[in-house]
Amino acid sequence: MLILRAIFFLFFFSVLHASGQDSQKIDYTKYMQRLIELAKQNPQAPFAAMIIHQQTGEVLCEGLNNTSLNPTWHGEIQAINACAEKYPKLDWSKTILITTAEPCPMCMGAIIWAGIPTVVYGTSIHYLTENQWNQIHIDSQEVAKKSPFYHGTIVEGVLHQETDKLFKKSNSLNYKI
Repeated sequence: MLILRAIFFLFFFSVLHASGQDSQKIDYTKYMQRLIELAKQNPQAPFAAMIIHQQTGEVLCEGLNNTSLNPTWHGEIQAINACAEKYPKLDWSKTILITTAEPCPMCMGAIIWAGIPTVVYGTSIHYLTENQWNQIHIDSQEVAKKSPFYHGTIVEGVLHQETDKLFKKSNSLNYKI
């Protein structure tokens, strides 16, 4: 009987462990590398984002800055809109948004309203403003703190040495968002 209980508990905890895969166990660097390549398609505004499924790691949608057509079409907004269209019944609570640069207040607001629980970014708003990019100098943590119903996680600085290079190079093109 003791052996059966031990087997049951081992099985039970292994199932819990397997189903408990979450954003803590995902290698964000491989996704960020993909985003860096996507961002290079728009060297003047290399703001790229993707939404992945937090349990499977599947890339659901991507977005690339397109503010030359619409000033609100930041990479994050593009990715959210693409997912909303492609997956009308998406459970946003099981997604992660990854982006080359810290979400601006508009994008962070959209992330919060969508209910995306994890945000991962490379370059910080602080770095962007230091390098003469037009940004509203309110970081994503501050927007999240002002949203008492949001209990998400923000992962900062993933491959920022590489993403910072995109924005340093773009800054030399004299293009401002």
